[in-house]
Amino acid sequence: MLVFEKFFDCPTQEAADLVNDLMTSRLQQFETTALVEVPQLLADHGIAVDQQVGVGAYVKGLQDWQAGGHEWHATSSRYMNQATASDSDSALGLGLSGLGMSAATIRLGLRGRLRERAYQPYKPVGHLPLPDIYQPFPVRVSEHEAQARGAAWNGRG
Repeated sequence: MLVFEKFFDCPTQEAADLVNDLMTSRLQQFETTALVEVPQLLADHGIAVDQQVGVGAYVKGLQDWQAGGHEWHATSSRYMNQATASDSDSALGLGLSGLGMSAATIRLGLRGRLRERAYQPYKPVGHLPLPDIYQPFPVRVSEHEAQARGAAWNGRG
């Protein structure tokens, strides 16, 4: 967050929101790759079932590793103040703990997953003006351009 805060010259909360957006989009990208693209790729290339199972186990291992890293960051006192650390130990941050409270945290997890899927971290911004680019020499096209394009289009390039 400090890098974002300094690079974008923004307040801490805005930097935290930007980092959260970036991490969320990356996790969603990984999830899409793991659940949609990898199975399709394996099917397209006719990979044997035992090898597909191996790839699936590897992807599951990556998911578990990510979840473990996230859990460590979420509960480590290194990344949160004391008030937040004590709140995270109880369901909903209401001081509730004990038998039966896991359902409350699961429900929050499902609600969070739905919110993540509905959230669009990137919004189109429209046309951005291009800056003037200093070029110390005149622009010219190679005399071999037509021949090179023809070879590329004919599959010889």
